[in-house]
Amino acid sequence: MVIPRAAGLFRRAVAQSLPGTYLSHDLAAIAPSRLPVIGHSVEEKMPQHEER
Repeated sequence: MVIPRAAGLFRRAVAQSLPGTYLSHDLAAIAPSRLPVIGHSVEEKMPQHEER
């Protein structure tokens, strides 16, 4: 690439596009068996924020 700011851009893009689930520290502290229940409760609240 010609632009100096673009140095390492491809490498960063590859690293950021790896598949997987990334959890915040709060969610990582929750037992994995509880995550689907929490996900459903969040999903139910999503329509409240559609206008954002």
